[in-house]
Amino acid sequence: MKKYRDEYDDENDSERETFVTQEPVVVDKLSFSDYVFAASLGGVVFCLLMLWSFPVIEPSAWQDAAEAVGTRPPQNLFPGLWRVLAAGVFKVFSVSAGLSMLSLLGKVSVAVSTGFAYLTFREIMALTLRLRLQYSRARYFVARLAAGVGALLFAFSDPVWRAGQFFSPVTFLVLLAVFGMYLFFAFLQGGSLLIAYCAMFVLGVLSADSPMGILLLALCWGVYFMAARHVLSFEMPLMNPFIEQVSKWHMTFLFVFGMIGGIVGNCFSFAEMGGMDAVGLSVGDLPLKYGLHMWSRVTSCASLMGWVIAFGVVVAPTVVCIILLPRAADEEQFLPYHIGAVYLFAGLLSLAQFCQVDALWFWTWISKPTMVTSNFLLCMFMFALSATTVFSLAVLGIDTLCRNHRRLALQRYADMRQDIESRPEVVSPRVMQFLRRLGVVAVPLIILGSSLPGRHLGKAREMMSILSDYAVEVVEECGPVKWLFTDGSFDPLLEVVAAVGGREVRPVGMIDRNNSPYEAYLRMRGVSDAEDKLSMEVSGGMALRSWLRDKKERLVDVAIQLGFDIWKRDGHAIPPCSGLVSRPVGMDEADCARGVAHARALGARVLEFYAKGGPPRNAGPRLIDLFLFVQWRIARIARMRAEREDNAGNAQGSLEDVALSEQLDEKNASLKRILEGMEKARQIMSRQITPREGLQMALTRADFALARRYAEPILKADPDEPQANFGMGMSYFVQEQWTRAEAYLMRCLIRNPKEPAIYNNLAVLQMKTGRFDAAEKNARRALELIPESAEVQDTLKQVLKAREDAEARARKAKKKAEEARRRAEEDD
Repeated sequence: MKKYRDEYDDENDSERETFVTQEPVVVDKLSFSDYVFAASLGGVVFCLLMLWSFPVIEPSAWQDAAEAVGTRPPQNLFPGLWRVLAAGVFKVFSVSAGLSMLSLLGKVSVAVSTGFAYLTFREIMALTLRLRLQYSRARYFVARLAAGVGALLFAFSDPVWRAGQFFSPVTFLVLLAVFGMYLFFAFLQGGSLLIAYCAMFVLGVLSADSPMGILLLALCWGVYFMAARHVLSFEMPLMNPFIEQVSKWHMTFLFVFGMIGGIVGNCFSFAEMGGMDAVGLSVGDLPLKYGLHMWSRVTSCASLMGWVIAFGVVVAPTVVCIILLPRAADEEQFLPYHIGAVYLFAGLLSLAQFCQVDALWFWTWISKPTMVTSNFLLCMFMFALSATTVFSLAVLGIDTLCRNHRRLALQRYADMRQDIESRPEVVSPRVMQFLRRLGVVAVPLIILGSSLPGRHLGKAREMMSILSDYAVEVVEECGPVKWLFTDGSFDPLLEVVAAVGGREVRPVGMIDRNNSPYEAYLRMRGVSDAEDKLSMEVSGGMALRSWLRDKKERLVDVAIQLGFDIWKRDGHAIPPCSGLVSRPVGMDEADCARGVAHARALGARVLEFYAKGGPPRNAGPRLIDLFLFVQWRIARIARMRAEREDNAGNAQGSLEDVALSEQLDEKNASLKRILEGMEKARQIMSRQITPREGLQMALTRADFALARRYAEPILKADPDEPQANFGMGMSYFVQEQWTRAEAYLMRCLIRNPKEPAIYNNLAVLQMKTGRFDAAEKNARRALELIPESAEVQDTLKQVLKAREDAEARARKAKKKAEEARRRAEEDD
């Protein structure tokens, strides 16, 4: 280490007024000890991540894990490079071992990112302060301590900590971003063009996956031009006019090469893993879709209010602090009060975002109206916040340890030297020096102490443990079946859990949230029957309804968590329920009892969790929502099970399940708000939607009473409108008002003379009224239009059997009448 000047030698201050021009400038370059310190910080973070590891994949990575395992195709064009790495891990290892490897790799990635974050902060401070007039051991200590605290704060921040639990695309992008920034600032500090070339290539690869790569590139070059104008010396190769032009072109080409290489890798992995078919793209669509996806990342990563808060809380303080840093750290002048206040306020503002105190969490990932939805963007914001904290600590630490206020006063006010030296000290110099050193050590400890305990996330990990056990139990209760009809919340996790056990469970979402081609593709994948494909393309509920009514043999391979209303609407008994799923064809008694016991145990764990205080805010809105879904699902299946047990005469089991469901629903305040919101939304919708929209919604739900309400105003304007006549006809059909039902159904044929459903319903209606010839005629017309329809074939069989039964009854009645007439004649 180079020779450092001791600034605290007060005895010779009067003889050192001209030291500035007598001592050479000392350049603060990173030493081997800095790299050792960076590795030590990474080791600490890795050990803590292993100690407080999540018991299940972090929810934001469920979809990515399912894509890497291969249970579902990619949904987006990027991040393709991550897909290549993750899929390669699963090809080398089994699914279970691959998940363990990715979990370990995620922790290693965040640990490495922590080390690079420390080195980046050190490079920035060394670059900004490299031409200060003197350096001391104390100054070097402050810079290293501040950079270390900042790196740990970055690793301990909530989004980065969660990203470290599993090697997800966010983890990969964070590693690339921090590594790219380190390389660029190392280039500014050391001047090596090779490092600059590597930095440009890494930022190019990052830009292929995220618009943040381009923003980081702009930030890095903005710092370069500012540094080139005010700080850098001509010893840097890039400052040589003979090298400048060519090297800039080289860096541009490397950035573009890295970006193009990343784009090609993304598109290739997307196509190779089946993403083209899943979202309905062709090769010619890729360039346009790539640009649209990139733009959607920009527009959807945060709300407008989220961007406003981010600029005020993150961007502006960081920019102000880095601009003021050279002047604030200049030891040859007093620290101006207004600049010190800026650093104090900015440091406290940034620190508030790392603390686990709810009152201080006014940042965007807690409040949904101002939410930042991109986890990678959140991680970059946390990097900027930790940088602000680093600069604040460095400035205040330099003022405390490195700036000799007495000497500065003697230099600046030389004419008052005698008066200054004659003033008695309020506190002795040794006591003041001790307090300063104690403060420099105590403040970082307080900062880390305010953020580190929150990383334990004990309640959040307990919630994740319940989610994990729930997913394992659902897959276990599915047994040998393949299709599981769900609400869609846990589908990727259920697929991964099933794959770990070497099984295939195909979740089908009953709630079609956005009717996207991707969701329809997932439902239709592996379905060969044309009618089933059509049903699956519409919705999972349509497929289950079709199987229940027309293809009961399909139910052998089905388990359900949603769809009980279909059984109730058709007048059937609720299918047998175990603990968390129902299997329409029944379940083994022992398996059912085991599932019920596990489900009740999960419910007891949920109630016990509420007894400890319930979900904490720092668990995050996504995890809380999923936890409440599990709570609601356990309660709902328990109610279904209680209904069956009550019908079977098992009063004790019914009461136990009812009590469990009521306790769970009572604790679920969110469920109450959801139900209230749904009721208000239904009322508002019924007032705002048009009659045609309301009719379509009612027909989709098979709610013919509601369909009749919307059909009446439509028929006043257009008496022959087919859907309105169908809704009116079916409303009278279910009320067994056959004449009026037939009149409306017949009007449907005016515009749709080849609608098989109308002929089929007319056949049923005419069969009910005893007109078997007309019923047979309409049934055969429907069968001509859809020859393979099991439902129409069943209707024709019912008509023929009903006619045979009627004819048999008629013959029997005629025979009885003849016998009665013959007996009467004999009596006469």
